[in-house]
Amino acid sequence: MKIDPTRIMNAREFRASLSAVLDSARAGRPTHITRDDRIDGHLVPPTALVHDGNEFLVMMYAAIEAEARFLADDVERSGFHQAGDSIGMVFGWLWQCDPDAAVEWLAKYAYAVTSEFESRGWARPAFGPLWRAMRIAVKVRLLDGEVRDFEEAVRTRLSDWQHPFTPDELSGRPRPRKVDDPWPDTRGSDIGWAKRRWRHVEPGMFVPNPDNGFELSVGDAGWCRVDRVDDTGSDIVLQRTDGSEFSYTTPGGDTWVPFRCQEPYRWGFDH
Repeated sequence: MKIDPTRIMNAREFRASLSAVLDSARAGRPTHITRDDRIDGHLVPPTALVHDGNEFLVMMYAAIEAEARFLADDVERSGFHQAGDSIGMVFGWLWQCDPDAAVEWLAKYAYAVTSEFESRGWARPAFGPLWRAMRIAVKVRLLDGEVRDFEEAVRTRLSDWQHPFTPDELSGRPRPRKVDDPWPDTRGSDIGWAKRRWRHVEPGMFVPNPDNGFELSVGDAGWCRVDRVDDTGSDIVLQRTDGSEFSYTTPGGDTWVPFRCQEPYRWGFDH
């Protein structure tokens, strides 16, 4: 429960003010009761929704699974941006009510997002862009200082629960990548995109412009549209933003490549 510091009283004050406290509860204001300088109970309004079984678990799992799909759909279009106001409100509320629960459920959310990505044949999301999307989302409820505290707790205490990330990622370093994953996960400020195998890339999608080597760019010229691709994902025809086409031999069909389905803003505007 989120604690209202103006509604805290010790047990002696509570007993002496019981009638007034009950009037406050009827008016919709909870009271937090302390004993030995610790909150030991709450008097809540009669209409408060109090779960007495597994209702909270059911609602939370439903929320994170639905929001994982929402995030994957959004990332597929144009990369990691904002995780969504709905999940931001949920995690902001959790952080204010129970910081330990917020960190624990973020680990579960990360697994839900990972499962959704992998079910679509994508690489596991790195911590940096996923947390950036969540950090923006929770600002719908949390102040900047609260967001910083939440991030510090996540980076230092997420390992108390099972999660998909490496220690490097939680400490702010890049995710360790193998030879089949030549492009970095992010480009500055943890801006990033989903990755799929070259053999799963389809015409109409956008991939990083190989003229730039294995670098990511947020600018229009940093992306090419896929015009044609062979069955193995080895030989493809790409189109630059100026309309010119060229053939490109990929590092291999099983190599990961960042992609987006939505045309970059102003891409091809000048040709």
